[in-house]
Amino acid sequence: NRTKYQSLLSIKPEGKRIVTQLEKIENKFSQELEDEKQDIQQKIQIIKQTTQELKDLVQNGTQISNEQKLAILQHKTSEIESGLKTFKFNSRNRYEELQKEELMLAKEIQMYSEAFEAMSRAEKQRKEEQKANLKKPLSRKGKTLVTETEPAENQGEIQMVKAKLDKIEENINENGGQYCGWER
Repeated sequence: NRTKYQSLLSIKPEGKRIVTQLEKIENKFSQELEDEKQDIQQKIQIIKQTTQELKDLVQNGTQISNEQKLAILQHKTSEIESGLKTFKFNSRNRYEELQKEELMLAKEIQMYSEAFEAMSRAEKQRKEEQKANLKKPLSRKGKTLVTETEPAENQGEIQMVKAKLDKIEENINENGGQYCGWER
């Protein structure tokens, strides 16, 4: 989406700062996701390894009595079940956390998108007004040339941008301030 707002980024340093921050956050989350993926793969590998040990014990455990074999199997089976339950519980909790975070981020992205679009529209309108002002007739007042413009010609657009900015600020405060409740 960076190319979509490229003209806005070259004009507004605030827009560039926001996009840069979002890219840093995205990279951080990508790294955390990769770390979590590796952790899950390790846990699955441990469960597979324990399961294979049980299979080997059943097939090759001729030196051990059936009672000892049964006790070992019960112990290993309970370890596997416990590991799976813990894994499922942790996965479910993480999934729910990610759902909440995704919803909050989607709202934030939508607000930024609306703000960028409003800024882009305002910039286009400003450029159009500059072109129109160049074409307007000039009148002499005193010794200087003055263009004839209406002072309230942008009030509708300005009010719309102010309302969107107020909405963004309200949502930021609602989500815990500038850093969403995290201390910097």
